Amino acid sequence: MPDDRITNLFQFSFLLFSLVISFVFPAHTADDRVLAKWEEEFLNPPMDCRPYTYWWWPGNAVTKDEITWEMQQMREKGIGGVLITSAAPKVYEKGNIEYLSDLYLDMIEHAIQTAKRLDMKVYLNFSSGWAFGGSWLPWEERSKSLVPTFVNIQGPKSVTIQLPRFKKAPDHRGEIRVEDIPDNDKLIAVVAEESIKIQLLNLP
Repeated sequence: MPDDRITNLFQFSFLLFSLVISFVFPAHTADDRVLAKWEEEFLNPPMDCRPYTYWWWPGNAVTKDEITWEMQQMREKGIGGVLITSAAPKVYEKGNIEYLSDLYLDMIEHAIQTAKRLDMKVYLNFSSGWAFGGSWLPWEERSKSLVPTFVNIQGPKSVTIQLPRFKKAPDHRGEIRVEDIPDNDKLIAVVAEESIKIQLLNLP
């Protein structure tokens, strides 16, 4: 019937038009989905991709309530973790906590438990301050310094000599006196090397 043919033709034309529109103007391409995912992850990155920060504890004068509040503030601002750095034994008139004392370790444990609850990470510095192996350890367990020394010899010949000793110097923080530095330095290696005299020319 003519009406049926017109209806079928209209339906076919509409289907063809829909297919053309879908090819020319797809609703969401693969690239659009990737960009949308990147945008979402940039605005709300996973915790292992968030920035971390140093968290100095001057004098370790902290409390559990303060630790909890500060970590919540950092978490809300997008921080993913902290590196706790104990700074100096005594900074304030009161409230200082001795490094590695039972109270200090209790505060560290509280920070770690709070971080777990907030899905954050906690890292610890090796010691109080920047250096590790400092004056709070026995001499044999402290950090060491590798010190170079040299002596000029005219050769070729075999010699037996005493190498110059390292000149002791006080610690710049005033924690160690020169007279308290033991004489227990140890020879690590001796390297013989030919020296070459180089004359520099003054070029115009």
